[in-house]
Amino acid sequence: MKKDETFLLVDLKDEKSKSIAQTITNDTCRTILSYLAQKTEATESVIAKKIELPISTVHYNLQQLKKAGLIRAKEFVWSDKGKKMPVYQLAKKFIIIAPDTTHGIKTKLKSILPAALVGLVGTVFVYGFTRNKTPEVVSVPFAKEYLNYAADDVADRAVAEAASVVTAPSTMANIASWLSNVVQEPAFYFLLGVVVTIVVLVIVGKKQH
Repeated sequence: MKKDETFLLVDLKDEKSKSIAQTITNDTCRTILSYLAQKTEATESVIAKKIELPISTVHYNLQQLKKAGLIRAKEFVWSDKGKKMPVYQLAKKFIIIAPDTTHGIKTKLKSILPAALVGLVGTVFVYGFTRNKTPEVVSVPFAKEYLNYAADDVADRAVAEAASVVTAPSTMANIASWLSNVVQEPAFYFLLGVVVTIVVLVIVGKKQH
């Protein structure tokens, strides 16, 4: 089975862009899309009943939506009369309409956008994983020593906090502190690797053309 593409790329002169434009400006098509967005999936007869339109009208608009790539038939069910009925759902694609005058833009977007999307998802995953990992267990002797030290250190910390209110750190110091925290995050290096990979893809693509 052919794997569904995440991105639908068309240019302004492509016949498919015209089909998409006509579809999303149609009131009935938008009503069907809105219903499927809420209910996830449904058969033709169920959609016609819920949006209160003739089944012939719904059938025609479903075919237009399918032709435009905005919905798909996920599977089939059998009616009481033994008729095979497709179950429709949203295609869940990013639709990008690119100008036809841009040389090779479709090829470039197809190579860059999936990598960028995977990179962003991976960065969020790495950040969440490192943030939620189990903290290290502190030994009992060290804990006792720390508690004794903390009791003596309360006054010093209070004075330091009060001083920070009176004398705020400079903007450059704040930026330096923020950058220091960022570069300590594993997610930063993961994202950096993604950016480097995308740059390499762009450079290789330019050399090939």
